[in-house]
Amino acid sequence: MLIDYTLILLYVSSIVVFLGTPGPVAVLVANSSVNGGISAGMKTIIGTNLASIILISVSFLMINGIFSANDHALSFLTFFGALYLIYFSIDTLKSKVNLSKESVDKNKSKSWLRSGFLIGISNPKDILFFIAFFPAFFNVTDNKTASMFLLLTIWVILDYALLFLLSFFFTKVSKENTANKINKCSGSILLLIACFALYTSAPEVFQVLA
Repeated sequence: MLIDYTLILLYVSSIVVFLGTPGPVAVLVANSSVNGGISAGMKTIIGTNLASIILISVSFLMINGIFSANDHALSFLTFFGALYLIYFSIDTLKSKVNLSKESVDKNKSKSWLRSGFLIGISNPKDILFFIAFFPAFFNVTDNKTASMFLLLTIWVILDYALLFLLSFFFTKVSKENTANKINKCSGSILLLIACFALYTSAPEVFQVLA
């Protein structure tokens, strides 16, 4: 089996840049880590990674011609994802961080994985990346099945590693004042991203519904 190592290097570089660019997933991981520690950060990462695997699988299916994505489906996915993100970001802005272990909300702890998945699956940046950019690396080997497995494995490893480092960094925040500032900042960024996603997807959604 022939492997294009130059293409792999380009793929790895692209993923690092992609994951390092501020977006709802990175902000959510930072926020959950500040609020609930490394455990909350890892639950969020697991949720976002599951969403990524689904989007990658959809991309592979499209490449192989098994089905064609509906032109309007992505807009609806982005639209409803943005609505959820607005709800989540407003809740984040209203909440106050308490770093004492006794203050951890068990119900919120259970929602970290779910929130990570929902925001990951509806993240406009992820959708654009996997559907438009990802297929460019499909010829990394001369075997389609091997290519899919290799690219997916590389993505999962880098996704967990980079987001874990981000989560670990934010768990080191020990002052509540600093934690609350990060919480408000992350909530504001999430709200801006959600509003932009809603603004870009709403016209097509309403046009289809009209």
